[in-house]
Amino acid sequence: MRATAPDVVAGWAGVRPLVASEGQPLPSDVSRDFEIDVGPEGMYSIAGGKLTTCRAMAEALVSRVVDQEGERFGWQTKPCRTAETPVFGGNIDGFDRYASSAANALAGGWNVRWRQRSAW
Repeated sequence: MRATAPDVVAGWAGVRPLVASEGQPLPSDVSRDFEIDVGPEGMYSIAGGKLTTCRAMAEALVSRVVDQEGERFGWQTKPCRTAETPVFGGNIDGFDRYASSAANALAGGWNVRWRQRSAW
């Protein structure tokens, strides 16, 4: 069986700046680590990273801004809570039912049988 255009149900593409060093001609050679750069007058930039580390990147950037600019703005620093804070929209009631339904719909479109997994 060969996949064709009608078989595609979703796609994603994006562009992100990677931090390359001299002598790394191919994108696959570039590290996926991220770097924070501080420019003039408190201008912060972040580059690199991966989609799966975006929350950690945001935490690192915000922590750095608070540490370096907090006194200037009179901020009271508190421990970061992002690791314990649910991502907006991530608390889905009935997720097991949704996942099973979505898997069955996809499998039905591909004419294959889907066997429900015991845990997602």
